[in-house]
Amino acid sequence: MRSVTALIIAVLAFPVWAQSDLEDLQRNDQRLLQAMAAAKQGVTPKEFTTGCVTSPFSTTPTGPQWTANIETSSTESVKLTAWRVPCSGNDGQLLLTFTPVIGAPFVCGVNVVQNGTQLSDSFLNISSSGLDSLCTALLVPATAYIDPFPASQTFDDDGAMTIFYRNRTGAFQQINVPAFDPAAYQATPPADKVLQGGLSGTYWLPTRSGEGVVVDFGLAGGQPVLFFTWYTYGVRNQQWLTGANTFTTSQTTITMDVINTTGANFGAAFFPQDVVRNLWGTVTMRFPDCSTMELTYDPIVGDSGTLVLTRLFDRMGLAGCN
Repeated sequence: MRSVTALIIAVLAFPVWAQSDLEDLQRNDQRLLQAMAAAKQGVTPKEFTTGCVTSPFSTTPTGPQWTANIETSSTESVKLTAWRVPCSGNDGQLLLTFTPVIGAPFVCGVNVVQNGTQLSDSFLNISSSGLDSLCTALLVPATAYIDPFPASQTFDDDGAMTIFYRNRTGAFQQINVPAFDPAAYQATPPADKVLQGGLSGTYWLPTRSGEGVVVDFGLAGGQPVLFFTWYTYGVRNQQWLTGANTFTTSQTTITMDVINTTGANFGAAFFPQDVVRNLWGTVTMRFPDCSTMELTYDPIVGDSGTLVLTRLFDRMGLAGCN
């Protein structure tokens, strides 16, 4: 144990965020994690409610959520979402979901401040046993819970806290998480968002990188209209599907015919009369929240299905969602 303690002290004495080389930062993070893991063998994970959630944990956050988009390097970024699963009574399990946005961001540990006290270090455990921690370049979304080290530290995942995560410059971005409120978790899901301008934007699914949907809610002659564009693929060829339909401001879903266009050329060789418009099928959209689109598609040829897409960019200025 003395050698493990000496290694932890050596690593902490030279904070990883002070290094200029990103690879050195990552190697130091992994060394610290290995030392902490050796010291925690046989120790029951703190603040993990057995039976409330089981691994592999869901990577689709539900209920109230608190998020931050973090650049982990000049070419990589990750979306961090803090959320809770209600267990029983006044107990909820706090979870952190990391979703790659660009590249394969390196994720390893968080810093937590609660009741004016900073936890020394924290695992990001991705298993119910607490023996499998997240410290790697992330290719797909992953969900973990916070396990402080040493376990003797006071930590309550139902209490209010601030979670800090280091970005590529060495500075820390923070998420303020309020105390667990059982009343915020309803037995029935909240109503879908009514169709509105604040839902306009670009939506995608990280596991289907290279494909995306752009929607634009607007007015044409005073009539609300939704314009839909789906950048996708046919059989090894790019396919650009478009559609539009009117709606009322009380609607929460919308269905429209979708057109696939072919026949024209690029640049100076483009002539509108060359465009051939073929009916591809229909799509139906609903928005469970301001950052999520459920897209159900029904092509004339091929299988039907449903995709749950996430907004790629945060809204700016007055483009709010209610």
